[in-house]
Amino acid sequence: MSGAEVLFRTTGNPFVDSGLAAMCVLAEKGRPEGLTYDDIGAMIPQLVDLYTTDGWRRALHGQVFPNAPVCNPSTRDRKKKYREQLQRLLEEVSPPSAFPSCTICGARPGVPVDKTRVPLLGSQSLVNFFPAQPFASRSQAGERVCANCLLAIQFSPLAMEKVGDLLIPHTAHWPLQLALARRTVEQAKRQAAANEYGVATFDYTRAAALNAAYDAIVSIMQHRYVEVEFVRTGCPPVRFYLFTNYGQGPRLSFYDIPSTVIEFLAEVQLHRDRDMWRRIVCRGNPPFRPKQGANVDEDEVLKKRENRLYRALTEGRSIVRYFFGEGREVLGTWNLLSLYLRKVRRMEKKRIDTIRDLADRFLELCKETGSARPIVRLDTARTYGDFRSVLLKADRDAVKRSGKALLTFDEYVIDLAPEGGRDWREIRDLLLFRIYEQGAEWLRERAEEVAGPDSESEGQ
Repeated sequence: MSGAEVLFRTTGNPFVDSGLAAMCVLAEKGRPEGLTYDDIGAMIPQLVDLYTTDGWRRALHGQVFPNAPVCNPSTRDRKKKYREQLQRLLEEVSPPSAFPSCTICGARPGVPVDKTRVPLLGSQSLVNFFPAQPFASRSQAGERVCANCLLAIQFSPLAMEKVGDLLIPHTAHWPLQLALARRTVEQAKRQAAANEYGVATFDYTRAAALNAAYDAIVSIMQHRYVEVEFVRTGCPPVRFYLFTNYGQGPRLSFYDIPSTVIEFLAEVQLHRDRDMWRRIVCRGNPPFRPKQGANVDEDEVLKKRENRLYRALTEGRSIVRYFFGEGREVLGTWNLLSLYLRKVRRMEKKRIDTIRDLADRFLELCKETGSARPIVRLDTARTYGDFRSVLLKADRDAVKRSGKALLTFDEYVIDLAPEGGRDWREIRDLLLFRIYEQGAEWLRERAEEVAGPDSESEGQ
């Protein structure tokens, strides 16, 4: 075989691509195209020793490769049989063929396999999440998959995270895919060093699986598993699959983390307010009652309950209200908030500047009149009509005092209330953020005047 022949490429299949990423981490290769027979031969003993431990065997048997020889309790001499299975696959690994039938890579001949070798694949009478194709006999139902893909899938559990069910990331951005695999591979190694064998875990529960996905993305940037520059300049979204491969009642769901959100999180890592971002995230934690006498540990809540800010980011809803703390305290700066508006909300700089300047003029008008009541009315506006009335009254007051309007017709129609004010709540909150940030000291001097119930977080 020519040394130039490529054995592996990404396929678009989450199990194969995650397995390839784990293989690259173990072999210290930058891309799957660089993996060789020698690399794989050197990794097989490591995989055999790892998967035949009790912790890994239980994890694989229940959720990844049910009833496969490597994890079936009834199998004798599992280590020997699993080594032989991997060696046979290695012998069958080949470059692309002129007669492909593999349903995953479409590049080589495949053999019929079922869910014991490819998670979530249909088999026999079980349709599962991928349909079963009937072959020569009922006992051979499944799909045709080549040795290259099957071997990569064997390494995929190293790229998974246990959150009750299993969480596996997939993206077309290879540096990100590789970094996510490096994180779990290194964690699995740390667990093994402490005799805690099994799929990598960072102590998230299934209810907090979405938080685990966001933690994975932020963590690889913080630990430099991936250079932030690779991400902040544009990358595809990341899909996290949450699944089990049980023989009875397998489960599958997924979270799509938008590329705009990933770019924003990358920018946050370089921002001077990055430590404040953690506080903003924790504002999205649901109410949590700690044990009697204990204080609420926000990091513990993140591990157990789904974060509402993360859910809003995932679903494309505004998170501006989470930039407010208790008692009209603002978290972070206008600079950080405008970064979110530009990266995630895709708001143009002109519109952001218009909102900022209007807030500054509104605050200055209140200072000139010596009254904070317009700010209170803005804060307590509950309908678009209320919001519009506050601005119109302030505009009239500005004209009376200086002969100059608070805002122009174009600013209102184009920047403040496009599409009939559909997103008026977000605009109101942006105005308030800037007012509270810039007028904090002046408002503290009028604490009695501005006292009242805090604005409630409302759906966007």
